[in-house]
Amino acid sequence: MKRYTGIPCVHCQEKFEDRDDVVVCPICGAPHHRHCYQELGQCALEEKHASGEIWHPPGSAAASGRGEQAVCPNCRAPNPRTSQYCQMCGTKLHTSHQERRDPPPAAEGAFTPPPGKVYTGNVDNTDQWEIQGVTAREISTYIGNNSHYFLRQFRSLGMNAGGWSWNWPAFFFGPFYLLYRKLYLLGVCALVIHILCHIPLGILMFEVFKTEAPALGGIALPINQELVNLMGHLSRIGQAISYTLMGIQALFTNRFFLQKVLADIQRIRQQMPPSSGSREYFTRLYFAGRPNRLIVISTSFLIFSLMSIYLRFIQDTLQIPLVFIQLFWPF
Repeated sequence: MKRYTGIPCVHCQEKFEDRDDVVVCPICGAPHHRHCYQELGQCALEEKHASGEIWHPPGSAAASGRGEQAVCPNCRAPNPRTSQYCQMCGTKLHTSHQERRDPPPAAEGAFTPPPGKVYTGNVDNTDQWEIQGVTAREISTYIGNNSHYFLRQFRSLGMNAGGWSWNWPAFFFGPFYLLYRKLYLLGVCALVIHILCHIPLGILMFEVFKTEAPALGGIALPINQELVNLMGHLSRIGQAISYTLMGIQALFTNRFFLQKVLADIQRIRQQMPPSSGSREYFTRLYFAGRPNRLIVISTSFLIFSLMSIYLRFIQDTLQIPLVFIQLFWPF
């Protein structure tokens, strides 16, 4: 990871190079060489986890002490100085230097949890919440990057059983985003529907290229006008279904993802009870929630390959230069 280049490993103190395999502690963010982490079997800063201390790069302002950390005004958990949202509860952090050092004082008589802890009791603090017994910290650890966005969305959805929230990546990338978030069944179903919706358009374009083939240097073939009319109607219906599905994906992906997050965390709880908030438990959450980039790349490659095969079929059948087919292809 280039972001750690030149920074020493917290175990062996050797500086990382671009080619090094870096393992980052899911609890405090401390970077290790993979072999160092495997040798220790735990984070080199394990003893500091209980206090909620977070690792900072040597020489950074935050590394000089807790006073330069971004302290959450809600749960009082320390966060990296550059964080905009609390990694524990998702609350927006203050940005001024003074507010960054000290959170505003609690109201008289209100409960104030200790630094680095997340309190989920029944107190007058609406940002400390649970969904079906799963805490914000567990959800944040599971999701990792961008957890502040999902914490806010999940809290809203948890308070409104019939609610929805808009997800732009799900709208634009649809099945690929679902697969990325490991919603495999939904992703495969959405991908199949999108492909079926575009098949009539693919057939229609083949017939259209028949009419243009002579002008493009190809051979003339008879056109099936009835097929053209039928595929024209079906392609319009298919596009309408496809756009509708895009809207449905954007509206309900966050809810489906919430259900998956809760189910995965509860399953891991059964396999590894978090009675003591152990490192093993949170490490398991961290790796279970990582997005699946490989399946997105593999699926994209498969779709590209199928498209290339079909375009090659049109080229070989009509003897049209491939560049013209690619130029006029609508998708």
